[in-house]
Amino acid sequence: LSCVVPSGDNSLGVDLGNLVVSLTASNQSSNVLPFSYDRPTLEFVSPRRIRGTGGDELSLTGVNFGSPSRSYPRSITVDGQICETSGSPIISSTHPGMTTVTCVTPPLLVGVRSVSISVSGQSSMSSFDVLSLCPSGYFGMKDESCSICPSGARCLGGFHDPEPLFGFFQTSRLQFDECSPRLACLGPS
Repeated sequence: LSCVVPSGDNSLGVDLGNLVVSLTASNQSSNVLPFSYDRPTLEFVSPRRIRGTGGDELSLTGVNFGSPSRSYPRSITVDGQICETSGSPIISSTHPGMTTVTCVTPPLLVGVRSVSISVSGQSSMSSFDVLSLCPSGYFGMKDESCSICPSGARCLGGFHDPEPLFGFFQTSRLQFDECSPRLACLGPS
């Protein structure tokens, strides 16, 4: 005996990991057997380096993300924060049998951050790490938010602290004062 189960879109709001199946014929029921839909599995995440200020498009490729022709409740998180999905999933052209979904990253703390996906209430068993760095014009160290570069300084991004511009000197991490005369301060060495 074989049967076709409905897609695991969770439109009924049930736990898709703990279902049961039984057969009834001639008013007699079989034993109840456990059944579950496969969890989503992440295989690839790209890019692996993202801006801590947010706004990067992140692509997740894997299996059990739901059919591209149907709408499924899908949630992508980066470091526990929602990564807004952008568009419908597509069949991967480079990885046969896999689906790719994309999202736009939120602002994140600097450092290694975890990416995961949940489809129809089932979370992926694995996650991927991405590196969140401040772009040029911003600064921030590990586990800090990216901050805009202070006046009188230049910020290279990454894990670099602000450096004084020509004609300025640094009085604290965030404070840069103008030199008098300006030639007395040559900027970073």
